[in-house]
Amino acid sequence: MSTDRSRSYEVYQRQTERDIPVVIPPGFSLAPEFVADPYPTLARLRDNYPCFRDWYTNTWWVTRYDDVTSLIADDASFTSRPRRLAYGADVAGQNLRDEPAVRNAFGHGMQHHAATVAEESLHSFATSAGGDLIADYVGPFTEELLARVIGVPKAESSRFSALWRAVDEGVGWHAGRQDRGRQAMTEMGDMLAKLIAQKRLDPSDDVLSALLIWQADASDVELADHAVATLLEVDLRTLEGSLANLLCLLMIHPDQHALVREDDEMLIRAWQETMRHSPPITEAHHYTTREVERFGMLLPNGGLVVCSAAAANRDPQTFSDADSFDITRKDLAYREPRGQFRIDGLPAGVAPGLAPLSKLPARPADRPPSHYALTAEAVVAAAGVLIAEAPLFRLDTSWRPPQVTCRWPGDVRTCRQMVVRAG
Repeated sequence: MSTDRSRSYEVYQRQTERDIPVVIPPGFSLAPEFVADPYPTLARLRDNYPCFRDWYTNTWWVTRYDDVTSLIADDASFTSRPRRLAYGADVAGQNLRDEPAVRNAFGHGMQHHAATVAEESLHSFATSAGGDLIADYVGPFTEELLARVIGVPKAESSRFSALWRAVDEGVGWHAGRQDRGRQAMTEMGDMLAKLIAQKRLDPSDDVLSALLIWQADASDVELADHAVATLLEVDLRTLEGSLANLLCLLMIHPDQHALVREDDEMLIRAWQETMRHSPPITEAHHYTTREVERFGMLLPNGGLVVCSAAAANRDPQTFSDADSFDITRKDLAYREPRGQFRIDGLPAGVAPGLAPLSKLPARPADRPPSHYALTAEAVVAAAGVLIAEAPLFRLDTSWRPPQVTCRWPGDVRTCRQMVVRAG
């Protein structure tokens, strides 16, 4: 039998104490201190392990920028799985995000409504003396934009958003959240089926009407199931999370905030630096499609590899002063990245929710914008409206300073409260 430790993932990869450069506790990703702040542990992993197997959760963690981006681009050996599988293989409907009619309607809606919805969301907030920027602006903006893109009336947008959040939060291993998500999925399907019936009589420029173009002879219930399945796979968490994180980082870094106020073209740089420094989706789960030897280890067929965007985006071998938020940094790509999250010879922040990226050198004129580009445009529009029309808001120091946090393992890492006042 071979004595090469890399040849067996069940026996020879069990390291002895003398083989371990830094001890990482089993199940570290489930620990409260990791949920509160993952970066110290991720730095130890990145500095000492090209790939770390956590036997407690039976996962392989990859944390270095070059390794993470190469793995995400390796379609031959690694694949992601639909989020809907969290609810079981019997979930009705199919993901139609790549159907031309649906994709075009979604893209047009995002581009057409973002600035208008931002102005409307800011109106009531800006006329007051201040408030919670997340609850009173970021949340309503995201809810109303999603509702208009899908084709949900304003009167039902809050309920629709609550159902969508419940469905989204049910993706995971928590039984209670999964049960609530399954119930919300049923309620959302019923709501959308009624709206689709109305769209048959009075179609408009939205996703629900696009479903009728795609397959007009399908029943309302079938199309509603397709809509729910599609919404589950389209990443909308990055839209809300990155907007909240962008505003939070600008507020706690007055020097960076001043640069954006002086030149609104710096906003896109600020968003891209936010996606590097504090991505709302901190990891991507990929599964091996075959037995693969990588990083000096033998990964079994079907093995779960956690690609840590949070660790990769602060890799000091890739980004200088990686823990600092700096919208003027010279080692970050400021255009939409391609393939392996690079363009112009520079790296970009790994954004798992916005992948896969286009591998084409440029976007043809007749091709719709990518989800990455649509999200960037919407966030920049919302942040730009706020900064232009309410430039004098300051953090209310009588409240706890805003923080980027998550509530449970695998949750969106974002700012959830930021109280500001005028003047």
